[in-house]
Amino acid sequence: MDIGDLIKTQDRLTQTQIEITNLIEKEKRKNLELEDVNSEAKHEMIGDILKLTIPEYPPKINVFHRIEVVDGSIVGNAYQSARNRWYSLVRKALKGYEGGRIDPAIVYLVYYVPWMCDVSNFVGKIIIDGLMYFGAIAADDNLEHVPVEIQEARLDKENPRTEVYVIKHTNQVEKILTPYKEEKRINKEIEEYKKRIERLEKEIDTLRAVKEDVNEEEGMSIISKKEDERDFEFLP
Repeated sequence: MDIGDLIKTQDRLTQTQIEITNLIEKEKRKNLELEDVNSEAKHEMIGDILKLTIPEYPPKINVFHRIEVVDGSIVGNAYQSARNRWYSLVRKALKGYEGGRIDPAIVYLVYYVPWMCDVSNFVGKIIIDGLMYFGAIAADDNLEHVPVEIQEARLDKENPRTEVYVIKHTNQVEKILTPYKEEKRINKEIEEYKKRIERLEKEIDTLRAVKEDVNEEEGMSIISKKEDERDFEFLP
């Protein structure tokens, strides 16, 4: 295992620790210290879509490497500070929102960052939890209420930010994939028909060969019969 694999393993372990802590926090809500952030975070409605714009992007997951887990909870200033700030940013962005909880929801996160990065390194979970806590999505973010979560990263050196789109889930992804699935099904059926045709052609060739053998045997039999009849004609 090389250093890259070890770092990825560390990231996965850290992400798992964060997820465990978030589950516990749904019951305890411990050490949640919201602040009045000085930010231009805001929301707007685009048709039926709720859009949040936050003029910064969340920390990468490696910020949480130096943490300690005590009784199942993450203890560490880095985690608590980032979590509380992003909860506060989401709360600020949702100020004045009266649209109610979007349930079930698709949550689409777009990070505009000034450098190349791996989108999976960002901790979008704290944003989704903020949406849950402050009334944008259901009070639980399990797959029944948030069946689709999408993260994307784009380059923007001039205006780094996070855009959050909350969309009513109506099986849109399934509908988008339907033509592809239908094409895949049709291609599979075509391949099956080709195989059936190949088998039939082989069976036809076999029958032709059998028929030729039968005809050849019948021809020999007729010739033999005629020779016998001819021999009888010359008998005294």
